[in-house]
Order: sequence, then structure tokens, then C-alpha cells
Amino acid sequence: MRINNLFKSKSHLPISARVTIATLMIFISFILLLVVVSNRVLESGMTEGISLQQQAATSLLGIHVAEHVALNLRALEAVAEKIDAQLLLEPQALQRLLKAREIESELFNAGMYVINRDGFAVATVPENIRRLGVKYGDREYFQAALSTGRPAIGKPVQGRVLGDPVIIFAVPVKNADGVVIAVLAGAVDLSMKNFFDKITDSKYGESGYFLVVDRKNRMIITSTRGRFVMEDLDPSRPLTSKLIAGEDITGVEVNPAGVEVFVSSRHVSGTDWSVVASLPVFEAFAPIKEAGNLILKMTILLGLLTAIFTWLGTRRELSPLDNALKKVTAFMQTDAK
Repeated sequence: MRINNLFKSKSHLPISARVTIATLMIFISFILLLVVVSNRVLESGMTEGISLQQQAATSLLGIHVAEHVALNLRALEAVAEKIDAQLLLEPQALQRLLKAREIESELFNAGMYVINRDGFAVATVPENIRRLGVKYGDREYFQAALSTGRPAIGKPVQGRVLGDPVIIFAVPVKNADGVVIAVLAGAVDLSMKNFFDKITDSKYGESGYFLVVDRKNRMIITSTRGRFVMEDLDPSRPLTSKLIAGEDITGVEVNPAGVEVFVSSRHVSGTDWSVVASLPVFEAFAPIKEAGNLILKMTILLGLLTAIFTWLGTRRELSPLDNALKKVTAFMQTDAK
């Protein structure tokens, strides 16, 4: 009954009103369809653009880190070449050698130190970092350099003396026969200015960030503004799992905070590290959302203007027809009585 009354009431609407409503509905439907389609196209294009942008950024930052890693190891090797078996028996002379290598020591904001085969520090600079006699034989970097005879980079740890998060670079000290007789280590304190500053100081949007991760040890080394330092990676996340496996990743993933993010990574040459870029999806798509809201507001405004002008135009043109229709309807009702 209600439906019949509704259609009946609509049938009594003036033709100008019906034309206006129909025009308005067509106009709004077309605009809304245009907004939905254009948003999908823009999001697809922006997703591809963000992926390319992140890959380029992580590649450049990865090169920067790789160059500094190589520089640090070369500096340590240059010092290690000056150390021989006899010098290891003369702690004061060994100490003077380290103090004389100021250029190399500047690369390591937490100093350098020599560890003998028994795992104890026998010389260190600067001297105010009291490492002499401290045992480092259990450290991963010491064991790797001692057993392989090749340079090694330790995983991020809390400094045994400093108490701050540190990364240790280590190279073997060899005798004339090529036998490893000690290990020279250089420490980078992550809480102080260091070669990661280009990453930690980089701003990526309003809430985006860069990470340097240690894939082998499944750990974040450092990040933009130091938000994440020495935090464990979550291998249960699909893209993170691929990252840990050594792949360069790009895609969308939900981070540990529950935020959906665009993420891309690039391997750092000569290390088990990767540089990762992460940008929240809501921030990336914010311009599209703002444009959609603007279009919606404009649609409402244009729709109202269209309705007004259409109603005025059709009312004027169709008023004779409306009058005739009213007379016919009245006549039919009178005749029916």
C-alpha cells in the first residue's frame, strides 16, 4: 500500500521536477563512478611510483653504507699490518701504535683495541674507555676473525664496557707465516654520531622511516631518528621472512605496530645487512583521499547548481504541458464522478 502511495505521489510531481531529479541522479552517478575509477587508477600508479622511489632510495643508502663499511675495514687492515708478534709482547709500544693512528681511530667513535689469542684486550684507544684486560673471547666477531683469518663484522650488542649499543668491525692480525696471532677491533657506538647518520637523520615523509637490518641475526641495527635500535625482526611476516632469507623485497606489509606500510629493501654489499624503506599506506594515499574529498564537495555543489538551473529551465519550458496535464487530470476525475 505504501509503495502504491509513493508511486502515486511521485506521479503528481511536475514534469520539471521529475526531469530535474533524473538529471541530478545521472550526474551524481557519473561523477561518483568517475571518482571510484580514477582513485583506483591513481592508487595503482602511485603504488608503482612509491615502489620505484623506495628502491632508488634504498639503493643509494645501501651504497653509502657499503662504502663506509669497506673504508672501516681497510683502515683496520692498515693498522693490523703494522702489528707483529714482537709488538704484541710490548703492550706500551702497541698502545703507542694505536694512539699514533688518529685517522683510523676517528672512523670508530668508540675506539680501537687489540685482542690476543686468549681473548683479552691488551691495548686500546682512547684510554679512557677501560678495555684493558676485558675478555672478548666469546664475542662472535673475535671468533670469526680468529678462525677464518678474514675480516668480520659483529652483530649489534651492548658494549661490554660502554654499555651502549655498538657494532664491532674486526680484522685478523697475522705473523710472517700468515698465522692469526691476534684480532684488531674497531667499535662504532650507535648512540653517538656515526656513518649511519645519513640514514638516522633522513626524513621520509611525516611518519615513514629507513632501517638498517642485520639479516643473519634477524635484528634491526638502527633506524631513522633512532626509533628502532637492536630490535628483533619478526620472521612470521611474509616480506620480512623473504628479507631474512636474503631477498630484496618490495610490497605492502603490516608492520609490528599494526600499520599497513609500503616496504622495499636493498642489500648492502659485503655485509649481511639490508637497508629498508617503510612508508605507511595511509600517508602515501593521503593526497588521493584529499582529492577525492574535494571532488565529492565539488560534486555536491555542482549537483545543486545543476538541479537549480535544470529545474528553472524545465519549469519554464514545460509549464504549458504541466498546466495541460493538470486540466486533463482534473477533467478525468470530474468525469469519473
